[in-house]
Amino acid sequence: LKPVSERKVFGLFLCSVYFMRQRYAHARYITNLIYVNSNLNHYHCDWLNRFMPDELNKLQQLQIADKIGLNIPHTFLKTHLNKQDFSSHLITKPMSDGIGLSIGNAYYKTYTSEVSQDICNKSFLISLFQQKIEKEIELRVFFLEKKCHTIAILSQSDPQTAIDYRNYNHSHFNRLEHYALPRDVSQKIELFMEHFNLQTGSLDFIIDKQGKHIFLEVNPSGQYGIFNACNIYPDKLIAEYLLKKHYEHH
Repeated sequence: LKPVSERKVFGLFLCSVYFMRQRYAHARYITNLIYVNSNLNHYHCDWLNRFMPDELNKLQQLQIADKIGLNIPHTFLKTHLNKQDFSSHLITKPMSDGIGLSIGNAYYKTYTSEVSQDICNKSFLISLFQQKIEKEIELRVFFLEKKCHTIAILSQSDPQTAIDYRNYNHSHFNRLEHYALPRDVSQKIELFMEHFNLQTGSLDFIIDKQGKHIFLEVNPSGQYGIFNACNIYPDKLIAEYLLKKHYEHH
């Protein structure tokens, strides 16, 4: 077997790259990605999201979203809670990406959860808390090529999914519908994605009882399979985007 030249690997055969972030990568895997990234940059391959060795910080996301003008939940970090903190209901979520653990046939995952007052005056590691917002619906936005493809997730009708729709009820899935984002919200999303140099990603929003659109977070490699149920096919859109970029530059 003849060795394949470096230029063929990085220049001719590989012309377009969609980087889906590896969350729990081994250090050697990250080192290899950094090497591949530097070579792909040298040979001017088309990227859909640049390689990021670190995940996007959720607190920074909220800070930038607020600066751009998107509504965000009241958020704070603490190592203990007192009764004054419970002037309104609270939820808690991981500061980084959620993790999952398989034990036998069972699978355990971190979800957004409501906070019980039973933890008052108890100490714990620094944790993220947000004011619980009574929501009308949840939104998932698939962003690509400066366009927002949005679905509404009617999660409130099921107590299991009311706090976090990802806590799926596999016997009765939430209803999904197409949703038209207001123009000013989609424009702010575009500015937000430009700030983080993201060409694509899945964004989570909720709409409260007053009709306000409230930003929660963006995941550059977020799951988008649920869009298929609404005849939106992100895999097809991504493939078409990469092909278009390839033919534009080659």
